[in-house]
Amino acid sequence: VGNMTMIKRCAWAIEAFRQVPDIQLTIYGNLPDGYSQKDLPSNVHYAGFLEEVPYEKHQGYLSCSMSECFANSAVEASAKGLVCLLSDTDLAHRYYKTQSKDVYLFQDLDELIHSIKKFQKENVYYSSNFSTEYIKGNVVKTYNALFNN
Repeated sequence: VGNMTMIKRCAWAIEAFRQVPDIQLTIYGNLPDGYSQKDLPSNVHYAGFLEEVPYEKHQGYLSCSMSECFANSAVEASAKGLVCLLSDTDLAHRYYKTQSKDVYLFQDLDELIHSIKKFQKENVYYSSNFSTEYIKGNVVKTYNALFNN
């Protein structure tokens, strides 16, 4: 979901789903540089920019970002009850993991593929319900601690 700049590593998501063809991925926003719809495997769908992402139509949310300070879409997905599969990166993703045991982190493309296959096999998608903890008072404390060190 969003602007798929190089830092978002959307190519990882596309490649992971190319290797797990019987599960679906929908990309909202723009495609990463160098990709067009014809480059996508049949299980990867491009929806473009929408005013409101229909999270409720999905079981999970995936972010492959190299860095996230505040991952708006992950919070929105959590609020809609989706499981969150996030790259193990600074700030936001690691913070969300501390808020919910049902946030899953991955280090690299191989680990991402393994995680997708595991979800597919188990067919269990517990809500990563950290959005209820992502309130101003809690977040301000975290960022103050970060910037005061």
